[in-house]
Amino acid sequence: MLAAAIMVVMVSCKNCGKEFRLTAVRIDSGESLKTGTFSNVNEVCPHCGQMNTYNEKSMIWREE
Repeated sequence: MLAAAIMVVMVSCKNCGKEFRLTAVRIDSGESLKTGTFSNVNEVCPHCGQMNTYNEKSMIWREE
């Protein structure tokens, strides 16, 4: 049996512009992308320490 791929979510910091992984959002299937609501996710950038709010339009989905 094959293991399910984990989807991770990346964003670009609104302050410094560096890309990082959101820790608050993690899904295990493409179906979750269609049914989930991913808005107003607050995350601190690990590069500059600035807190920002991200929505689905600013998220980049990647398979891990």
